[in-house]
Amino acid sequence: MSSSVAAVTFRPLEMTMDVVVRPNERAGVDGSSMSTLVKWLELGRMELFR
Repeated sequence: MSSSVAAVTFRPLEMTMDVVVRPNERAGVDGSSMSTLVKWLELGRMELFR
C-alpha cells in the first residue's frame, strides 16, 4: 500500500496600487512616517478584497 500525496503549488499574489504622497505625510527627506505606512497597508488590504 502506498500513499499518494498531491503536489500543491502556491503562486505569490501580486498587486500594484498608486499612492499619492502629500507633503504632510513625509518624515524628513528620505521617507514617510510609520503612521502613514500603516494607512497605506490598510488601503492595500482593502483593495485586495475588492
